[in-house]
Amino acid sequence: MKKPQMFVLIIVIVLVAGAVGYFVWQRQQRDGGSGAAQVNTNVGSQKNTNTQDSSFDFDVNAGVNTNADASGNVNESADATADDAAAVNVNAADETPAPAEGTAEFTDAQKRDQQRLADVESLQKALQAYFDAKQVYPDTLDGLVPDFIAALPKNPTPGGADYTYTPIGKLPATFYDLSYELEVGSGEVEAGVHTATPKGIAQP
Repeated sequence: MKKPQMFVLIIVIVLVAGAVGYFVWQRQQRDGGSGAAQVNTNVGSQKNTNTQDSSFDFDVNAGVNTNADASGNVNESADATADDAAAVNVNAADETPAPAEGTAEFTDAQKRDQQRLADVESLQKALQAYFDAKQVYPDTLDGLVPDFIAALPKNPTPGGADYTYTPIGKLPATFYDLSYELEVGSGEVEAGVHTATPKGIAQP
């Protein structure tokens, strides 16, 4: 082979080698870029993770806010309790105070109390008559009518409360409670709620 041809061949080989080297270098650059992109992706993912952590922190804060809302509800409950207390005070204020002794209102209330005591005594007598006849007390006061009492007395109004009969013990009953209320009291029986039993008209 002549020298000029050899020289040309060497140049061609060098150019090809350079082209191949350049191609490999470009490939490495691209691969390196992908690695950087992957790094960036990882970094971005980490940032997203941090963002999620921030969201978690926000949720925690939201929980704190919820607790604050819960505290608000407690305050509302406290307000409701205050309202209930106010309602109780209003109801207490609405109750009619006992009339002063010596006034016409006191005299009228005392007469009603005397009538209540007379009613309770008449019911006690009827209950005792029923017991003497049957060895038990009735399930209700209606069982006294008409054989043992002509009609059931009713609490004179205003004031007082309905007469409430409760048979005591396993039916048929051998004991009873009969509750009633006096406005100002009469004789030895003071004002307030009392319970008559077979043992007496006013039991503590």
